[in-house]
Amino acid sequence: MVRKITIWSVLLPYLRDYNRTLLLVDFEKELKIKHQTISKYIKELINNKILKKEKRDKHSSYSLNFKNPLIPNYLSISEKMRNFVLLDKSMLLKRLYEQLSNFFSENSFLIFGSFAEQLKGNDIDLLIIGKISKELKKTINDFSLTYGIKVHIVGTEIRELTKTFIQEISKKHIILNNSDLFINLFIKWKD
Repeated sequence: MVRKITIWSVLLPYLRDYNRTLLLVDFEKELKIKHQTISKYIKELINNKILKKEKRDKHSSYSLNFKNPLIPNYLSISEKMRNFVLLDKSMLLKRLYEQLSNFFSENSFLIFGSFAEQLKGNDIDLLIIGKISKELKKTINDFSLTYGIKVHIVGTEIRELTKTFIQEISKKHIILNNSDLFINLFIKWKD
């Protein structure tokens, strides 16, 4: 998934579970990059107090440091970087993104469930926060008809989101816009 290693890409394994504690071998396995390369970025994240290091026997483990107020910003940049990769990887996702982009100023969009994990399937689960206009419904319906994929809409307001639902969507998601909103929700309900 990662083409070129950056400080932001080192945080990618945390995007589906903010409570994760990882070993160097976990980063290597998930990012498909040698641990010697990853180590310098991890060290930088520790120095910036983004990651916490904990010594366990012979190995060190790493977790996100939520005491640092910059954590949401780091995660937001990682989410956006991940989106560039995913949009480049899936023409269907890119097309949906383009169609929904006309509504980004009024609504916040997040894809969750199996499509978010595999970028394929028979349907797309789409969370929409904000008012769903007739024009937005028509755009989504036209997309479904054109590409032969069902889009299940979960439309709501922030105050109506439950902790259980937020925890569930945080595991498999693609944030299409307004990443700060979703990341702050994920952080708030991470435990």
